[in-house]
Amino acid sequence: MRTLEVDTDEVGIDYWLFGNAQETVDYAKSLRDAYELLGVDLEREPLDILRDMKILGEQHSNRSIKNRMEQFRYKNMTRYIAEAINAKQTQSAPILSSVFPRYSELSSCVHGGPAATTEFSRATADISEAVDISTFASLYIRWSVYLLFYQYDKKMEPLVQITNRYLKKFAGHNN
Repeated sequence: MRTLEVDTDEVGIDYWLFGNAQETVDYAKSLRDAYELLGVDLEREPLDILRDMKILGEQHSNRSIKNRMEQFRYKNMTRYIAEAINAKQTQSAPILSSVFPRYSELSSCVHGGPAATTEFSRATADISEAVDISTFASLYIRWSVYLLFYQYDKKMEPLVQITNRYLKKFAGHNN
């Protein structure tokens, strides 16, 4: 959405650089924590290590890098989308209001938490709702990607049209 809004590849480049840096920093922090359990002090911050590896340039301050990385956290991207479509005013995109609770609810399954064993013993309606949300999210992501590719290759139009048709059909079925 932001790529279309600013009409540049800036957001894609930022996502590639800072989104990847965010994942790398999270991984580096977990390694640091693991080393600390063994009594080893790395004495360096993950961002400094990324600079040494030439992944991040010297021109950005730690604060600037952290701010740019934050925009690619799941919750911040979801908020951006909600604000961009004025979800509060139009009552549109009801799926966005269910993203946060669903993510928390299902994270135990993803991470093998204690609630994972009870999640699937719920009523069929809950499972059906989770399947619906997953289906909608999958269709929407595919449509968005095809739409983005269509900007560069007009041969993508049939895929854009097909996924858009399924999205409308799915949305109409679930209203």
